[in-house]
Amino acid sequence: MQILLYSGFKKRENSTKTPLEADAPRTLTGYLREPCSIMSPVFKIERFLSDASPQSFNYAFIPEFSRWYFVRDWTWADGLWQCQLEVDVLSSFKTDIGNTYAYIDRSATDFDGSIIDMRYLATTNFNMESHNITTSWHDINPANGGCYIVGIINGSSANLSQTGGAVTYYAMTIAQCQSLMRYLLSDQFLEDTGFPAVMTTGQQITNDMAKAFINPINYISSVTWFPLPISAFTSGGTVSISVGYWAVNTAIAVGRVVEVTTTILHCGVNIPIHPQAPTRGKYLNYAPYTRLSLELPPFGQIPIDPSFCEIGSYLYCDIYVDAITGKAELIVKIEPDDQHLDANNVVVNGAVAMFGVPIQISQINADFYHASVEAVQAGLATGASVASALTLNPSGAASQASSAVSHMANAVDCTMPQIRNQGVDGSFLYTFVQPRLSAHHLVIVDEDREELGRPLREKRYIRDLPGYVKCFEVTVDYACYKEEKTKIHNYLLTGIFWE
Repeated sequence: MQILLYSGFKKRENSTKTPLEADAPRTLTGYLREPCSIMSPVFKIERFLSDASPQSFNYAFIPEFSRWYFVRDWTWADGLWQCQLEVDVLSSFKTDIGNTYAYIDRSATDFDGSIIDMRYLATTNFNMESHNITTSWHDINPANGGCYIVGIINGSSANLSQTGGAVTYYAMTIAQCQSLMRYLLSDQFLEDTGFPAVMTTGQQITNDMAKAFINPINYISSVTWFPLPISAFTSGGTVSISVGYWAVNTAIAVGRVVEVTTTILHCGVNIPIHPQAPTRGKYLNYAPYTRLSLELPPFGQIPIDPSFCEIGSYLYCDIYVDAITGKAELIVKIEPDDQHLDANNVVVNGAVAMFGVPIQISQINADFYHASVEAVQAGLATGASVASALTLNPSGAASQASSAVSHMANAVDCTMPQIRNQGVDGSFLYTFVQPRLSAHHLVIVDEDREELGRPLREKRYIRDLPGYVKCFEVTVDYACYKEEKTKIHNYLLTGIFWE
């Protein structure tokens, strides 16, 4: 029986590689040692040529058995060389294996980068990056811009349909708002509105006395600063403002009637990708390898689920700002890119916060009728001036009377101002914080694609995937022995090299 022996042939045990024609074999004649096994035969050779050395032959083919063999060992016995062989099932049934349509688990040739590859561990190293977000309100503060929305109770019906109440809202510049507030607390306002009026013949109430009866700030329902231009809330022209019952100086008290009580702002940013994703697979762009955090003042830090990045690579924010309350609602969406906004409209997160900054308005609330009566009585009893009493200046009256302490105490109790803060104190700090999207990427260890492959999980012909191939499930129905089927099946499930 003939045996073809190959010298110095190199191949992996789990490879389908076979010798090339250039690997000229040495054809020898011998006979099998009895009893003989086709899977593990022992071949006896009478002699070698002088230029042949048995220890160099490590691979063989027996045409009569149609099988390739690994040479396990050479032994010398009874004047003969004995070649111990073991069948190479992967090479012997290479054609059947190549034609197998199997569910491939891993492959060195092709892969699916969206499948998480748990074979490669994450290290304690990480990569941090942040992308700034351009907004219209960043770095805007009352010193360099923005506008005030001022709610005033008056007789105007300019936008009752917008607010559903008796308050008219005006958009003002910083200068206009400051001018209005100063004006409402000035003597000029009293004079423009008809104060002081004649009480009796020849007697008038002074400005100090009038201020005890009237406080126009009571008709200011709210003042809210927004880091936005006036055009965000109205396109109308400047109009004069009335406060309460009074028409005021139109040259000083002016503003623009708010036409849009809800304005919509937009901003967006490209989502950073994991630095290893282009070469290792896009699964690294998802949790737990990537964590995303949106820092968008005044909404705080908002976590973004990276799994939504499958939808697109652009983070898009809609912000609905309420001009009346100052509140805003943030809706965070994922879009394909910055050229296809509102294409998917997939909401991934949201938040509610105070976008406007409520300005504190301190108001004095007192029972002016009883206060004035008791103050006048105290003043008459002590000789204090009526003006000092009515302007809530108890020290003026007290300085003139030490014998009417009980009357002064009653007057103070009545006129003690009760401070009421209208609205909620806000903060301008958020306009100084740079909006950004931050990414925290875990770094994974180096890979060995040639030896371990990458995840595929698709049905493929094994012959179409050169290199490392590992099947997730496979059926071995070849015309071979049961033990050979078992060995082939085990090889395919643990990984082979199609060569």
